[in-house]
Amino acid sequence: MYDLIIKNGMLIDGTGSERYQADIGVKDGQIAKIGILAEADSEAIIDAKGQFVTPGFIDMHSHADVSIFMQPDAENLIGQGVTSAFTGHCGMGMTPLDKYWTLMHVEGPAYEEMMPFSTIGHFPGEYPAIDVPTLKAGMKKCFGINMSWKTFGEYQRYLREQGVAVNLFMIAGHSNMRQNAMGLHAERPATEAELLEMEYWVKEAMEAGAFGISYGLDYTPGWDADDEELLRLAECLKPYDGILTAHVQMRNHRHGKTVEDHRTLDGVKELMEIGLKTGVHVHVSHIEAADELDDEKAIYESEKETLKLIEVYRKKGVRATWDVSVPNLYAMYYFSDLSKVLLYYVTSCGGKKAFGERLKSEGYREYLAECINRNENIVFPRWNDQAVIGRCACKEWEGKRICDIAEALETDSAHALIEILARDPETRYIQPIAPSLAKPQSERFYEAKEACIGTDNMATNYDFEGDVEDMPKDNGTPSGFCGIIEYINSRLERGYKLETVVGQLTGNAAKVLGLTKRGYLKEGMQADIVIADLENLKPNKNMVDPRSKPEGISYVLVNGKVAMEHGNHSHVRSGMIERYADR
Repeated sequence: MYDLIIKNGMLIDGTGSERYQADIGVKDGQIAKIGILAEADSEAIIDAKGQFVTPGFIDMHSHADVSIFMQPDAENLIGQGVTSAFTGHCGMGMTPLDKYWTLMHVEGPAYEEMMPFSTIGHFPGEYPAIDVPTLKAGMKKCFGINMSWKTFGEYQRYLREQGVAVNLFMIAGHSNMRQNAMGLHAERPATEAELLEMEYWVKEAMEAGAFGISYGLDYTPGWDADDEELLRLAECLKPYDGILTAHVQMRNHRHGKTVEDHRTLDGVKELMEIGLKTGVHVHVSHIEAADELDDEKAIYESEKETLKLIEVYRKKGVRATWDVSVPNLYAMYYFSDLSKVLLYYVTSCGGKKAFGERLKSEGYREYLAECINRNENIVFPRWNDQAVIGRCACKEWEGKRICDIAEALETDSAHALIEILARDPETRYIQPIAPSLAKPQSERFYEAKEACIGTDNMATNYDFEGDVEDMPKDNGTPSGFCGIIEYINSRLERGYKLETVVGQLTGNAAKVLGLTKRGYLKEGMQADIVIADLENLKPNKNMVDPRSKPEGISYVLVNGKVAMEHGNHSHVRSGMIERYADR
């Protein structure tokens, strides 16, 4: 007897092969049989008539590991058919949690609770560091979470005991290894003793089952790592045949400034050289065009140049792979309360309610306007002429820039910003898409047979708030809630075969990671399965509040357990923390 039979579905198996109709019998979390099972007994039956049955989607560039300890049900991933995530990219990661710590975003409220204003006004990529005891105290106070782990292995054990909704293929981030070894001030090359400590943390992670390590050389503290450090840590992967991933720009920004003579292609080449010198498998994270270009044809040619460079190194013997992000990628903090722009002043008042009361004072408003005009402690530099109001009690302002509202009010932008918040402290606004991503889509990468796809987002739930009570809220990003659905729709609109698109989301990822138990609909595989009307998906993208549920995915199974049924999440937490050696 089977635990579950999926009947009458049209199967797309993840290999790129043509669809076919068959039943699937699930037993003990695995696909036990594919065929005609009309006479078989089962404890439960799902009739998939008129729908497609595919392997669970694999998010190949995910930061779920930095939030899933707080949001283990990962509704935003399950809701769009993601059953597995390759996590730990861009140097970011949750270990070691020993002496010092680099901000990973979700713990920002804990920083502010213990060290007010510590996360406000830093350069893009230049994230504040904190000592671990202070961080732990803040997390306990703000969220009631006991960050009890220290090592990579202990964090994995923490997640296994807590339970997670999706399977995690975890790599270890370089940033906290470096911060921990070098202290709060790491704007220099590492000493021999510090290199030895970082090597220890790499080896600890690999022994615990990490898939590899990641570099994020456009962020602190990674951007000050020299060649010796990068090569020595990469060498630590060789006994385990681990994977080295890197944020694609690789030193495109340092200390808040763009490195003008550094092309994205230079970053790809730097990673390829590490692969050539060490022999390790190198993986380019969210691959991009070789230059910052606006013309679609020029971008396409630039993407071809990037792939040509990778092919040159492959011919030299480098094992090189890559992933590409879903279209219209946004950072999670682009969808916030408008008061987030003035976070310093909201915090100074003690919260949004108190801030709203202070705005009733003409003297405070004038003081605040002067501070805004001097650009003192303003969080987002593009708030005036690029961001737009998404939701406001004054409906006539929705969809307008603050500079336009200022013109209508016959005042300056600082006073307009204050007036908007005085009338409605809960006003929402939408930051413009990141300039490096506001360009024609990556068609050359998307059309490549080897392409695998990532969302570059975290694991969250539909009630995600992103901050503590009475403080300006972040509510995630549309690509975090419907990016995979948008990708499928965009490819089908361009005439791609559904089998090809599913393969990019499943089998291609399995091939890169060397998975033997996931990524395909085959007998003996783990039963990570999506049942959906893939030709009629609705992303339900919401640019004001991104926390919307897509439509069209009927069931999601993770290791044979129903994680979602017609939009209702079971919170079964049947995901596994995979060990690289056991994949």
